[in-house]
Amino acid sequence: MENVTVGWIETSGWKSERNVPTLWIGKRNIDLRSKNQIDVVFLEGYEKLEPDYKESLEQIGYTIVDGSLVYRKYAKEYSCLNRFGIYEKNCFLRWLVLQDIYSDSPIIHYDGDIIFNETPENLEKKLGKFTFALQGCPAFVSIRDPSWLEDYKKNLDFFCSNVEKYSSQAWKERNGWEKSYKEKWAGYRTRKIIASDQDFLSHLIHTDRILQNNPLDIKANNPDLILFSNPLYFFTHNLNLAPFSYIRYHSIDFFNDRKVAFWHMQGAFVAYLRVAFIIKYLLKLPIKVTNSLEWENITTIQHIFNMSHYKMRSSLHLVLDRLSICKFFFERCDFSKIFKNGSFWTYPSSSDDFPTFDFPYYEDYSKFFRK
Repeated sequence: MENVTVGWIETSGWKSERNVPTLWIGKRNIDLRSKNQIDVVFLEGYEKLEPDYKESLEQIGYTIVDGSLVYRKYAKEYSCLNRFGIYEKNCFLRWLVLQDIYSDSPIIHYDGDIIFNETPENLEKKLGKFTFALQGCPAFVSIRDPSWLEDYKKNLDFFCSNVEKYSSQAWKERNGWEKSYKEKWAGYRTRKIIASDQDFLSHLIHTDRILQNNPLDIKANNPDLILFSNPLYFFTHNLNLAPFSYIRYHSIDFFNDRKVAFWHMQGAFVAYLRVAFIIKYLLKLPIKVTNSLEWENITTIQHIFNMSHYKMRSSLHLVLDRLSICKFFFERCDFSKIFKNGSFWTYPSSSDDFPTFDFPYYEDYSKFFRK
């Protein structure tokens, strides 16, 4: 089974490292006693990799793959995706490139902002026997059955033939998505026009157009792990474990004695940690850190306070890119000031911008943390 991450370089490898810390992640994997045997497939910008950066990646186990020829072929063929911008276009196309490069070989795909808590080798043993997108998010996709990639391409062809018509029909087929969210890990979408591979996969999983193994089987086979895609909503599929208690032991993070599989340091979570860094570590204030994804549900005072961190960062000349945030929370401290009662954000009292599910609805998820 191949462990793969896909990316592209706009300017240089070293500059890209500040936002997608591939080298830092690899070094951390080595510290976790992993061999770090991960393929890094570059869709664009392979020629922009500095020799010393490329050599540094290879020295710690990475295999560098130039996927530009394959990518350009699909970029031309699927030009309809240009409307979504380069980022979303590349995310749509990465699965076609992986199918072309790896053929029928089973793969596990990791987004470039995933920080391993369990080693890639152990995750392959534990999760690689299944085919699924973790909670509908393409950041982690295990593809044991090659039909997954075949079905993805077939449905992408239908989508690209008429984006508006396909999206309109997909929107009509949303009935029962709440159940799919919980029982299939289908994720959810709020846009009528499918505009990302995450939107697309959510629809495919919900309507059984692509293989998604039963989450109950995945969890039952991994009772020692806690799995979540977005750390801001880590509790959503794990309410049975409440109340939660976080601890880091020998560089490994746990909730309730279950090892965190990995941390997806995606944009919203990194933004949350930037605010938390200032509130909890610089100002040392005993208040909750609110979630920017739920700002419609917080007070004006809270909103002003959270927005003020931008000016504070500028005045203090703070560099809080993704790499800096990772180094702070994984090298200098842990998440103990984040994931605890009275600190983590409060769940909204309205479901207008977040779905209501058919499991018990709670207005304040901080009650799920042990004091």
